[in-house]
This record gives sequence, C-alpha cells and structure tokens, in this order.
Amino acid sequence: MNYARLEFFVRNWPIKVLALLLGLGFWLFVVGQERAEVTLRVPLALVDRPGNMVIVGQSAKAIEIRLSGTRALIERLGAKNLTLNLKLTGKGVGQHDFHIKPSHFPLPRGVSLVAISPSAVTIKLDKRATKRLRVPLALKNKPPNSFLVGAPPGFCTVDVAGPQDVLARLRPVQPPVAIDLSRAGEGPNRYRLAPGSFRLPPRVVVTRIRPDRVTVRLEALVRRRLVVRLSAEAKLMTLPGFVVTRVEFRPDTVLAHGPRSALRDRRRVFTRPVTEMGLWKDVVFIVPLEIIDPRVVVEPKLVELSLTVGPAVPRRFPGLAAWPFGADVERYLPR
Repeated sequence: MNYARLEFFVRNWPIKVLALLLGLGFWLFVVGQERAEVTLRVPLALVDRPGNMVIVGQSAKAIEIRLSGTRALIERLGAKNLTLNLKLTGKGVGQHDFHIKPSHFPLPRGVSLVAISPSAVTIKLDKRATKRLRVPLALKNKPPNSFLVGAPPGFCTVDVAGPQDVLARLRPVQPPVAIDLSRAGEGPNRYRLAPGSFRLPPRVVVTRIRPDRVTVRLEALVRRRLVVRLSAEAKLMTLPGFVVTRVEFRPDTVLAHGPRSALRDRRRVFTRPVTEMGLWKDVVFIVPLEIIDPRVVVEPKLVELSLTVGPAVPRRFPGLAAWPFGADVERYLPR
C-alpha cells in the first residue's frame, strides 16, 4: 500500500478543505454577478372591485416583463412570485384601460426593466344582476325490472347571478337536467344537484338550488300467477226452479306483473261485479278482471266465465209431490 500518497491527502487537511470552500464561494460570486436578461411572467390580480359590478371581459390574465441585471438578483425576484394588482375602485359599467408602467414594479438596484408586454390591459365591467330559473328534471337509464315508486320533483328552481346583459338573454325555463339511475338500487336513491349540473353561460354563477337534493325510490318488478275468482258482488239470478251448479273460468289463472309491494300478499284476482238475471240454461260470456293496483299489469285482462245452470232438486216432504221437472222442462219456461 502506498502510504506516501495517502499521507499527502491527510497532511494539513483543514487548510485544504478551507481553500476548496473559498474557491467554490468565489466561483459562485462571479457567476452571480454575471449580467443577464430574463423574461418573467407576472399574473394580474383585480382588487377593490365594486360589489354591484362583475367582470365580463379581460384582455390579458398576465403580462411579461423583460429584466436586465445580475443573474442572482433576477433569480431572487422570480422566486418572490410577483403579482401586479389592478385596482377597480370607483369603476362603473363599460371598458377601462390600465396602462402598465415601470413604476408598477419596484425593482432592486442593479435590475432594470427592458420591456413590458402588453403595455395596456382592458377590463370590461357590467352590473351584477340576479335571476331565478326553472329547470326540469329528467330521469334516464332506469335499471330494467324496476318500478319507480312515487314521483320525484319534476323541476327545481335555480337562483343565478352574473352580468346584467347576459342574464337578460337567459330564458326562464332552462334545458332539463338528467338524473342518471344506471347505478340506482332498490329503495331510496338520493342525488345532490351540484352547480355544475346546469348548463349556464360563462361568468354566470349559481347562488341557490331548491331543492338541492332529489330522492328517487325504486322497487323490483315481480311476476306472479293469480287464481281467478268471482266477485263477491256478483248477482247471478235464475228463474224459479233453477240453480247455478258450476262456475268455471277460462283461463283460471292469470299472470300479474308489478312492483313487489303490490303483489307481496296477493294470491287471487276477482272479476268485476257481474249481474245476470233470469238464467235457466248454460251460458258463457266474457268478463273483465278488477284493477288490483294501477301499477300492476294483468294478462289477460278478460276471462271467459262459464255458468252451468240446471233444475233445482226439491226436497221431498211428506204429503207433497215432487217438483214436476222430470218430463219436459221447456214447457215450464217463458217463451
């Protein structure tokens, strides 16, 4: 191992480190004193705007300034995030020109302003107005095999604020806002109406929404077979000596399709009240079924009611003859 070379680096090492630091500092000082021209982007901030005014136009959001000076000073200025404030105190409706001057930029000694672009900024003001809009609400992408329970609000009212001339052109009724139900499930589904949901012109802001929340309740659709039964209010009157011996429906069951709550405990469906007088023989006629629920669809809606009518079998009592229906029944019937 070459100890002589190692000893050369170790000998007087504090002095050698100090010399290295001094050389580095001198180099940084020389570089920092180097003259340079740098372009900086300065954002514009509009301050002291009257409360009844709104900004409807601005020719530039920022300006560019070209500075000349030592690189260290210019870099220090760029790190301060320069902002140019334009005061709108006392400004009324119309266009207002602001000329950008070098005096707007307090620069340190050694830094000079070479160029400003743009040299003037135009701000347009208009009166602030409010308006109430009516916005319809529309449901879309309702999941299949689901039923809408109840009716959500059909519209909402939106209070907006903005430039007077822009609000004057807004129609009182705006295009509908769609509520997407593609991810809705059974039960209540709540949706919040955000200001971004409405299609409004630029510089018009939403200040109030009523209602700002909408609840849409969905229920699953089910299918169920129901047995057809005769209405309790049916009146089937036969001629004396005749009775209805059999009641038959074709079909005797129907398919009901509707929300789960309407068919949960339903097993039968009844016909609408039927009134038939003077029956004396078999008869077939069509009868409608009762409406279970306006939300329930029944197929078919009509059934065939078949009645079998026959002579009554009298009870035999001592001392009384049998009812004379044994031979010719037709001659006892009215013509």
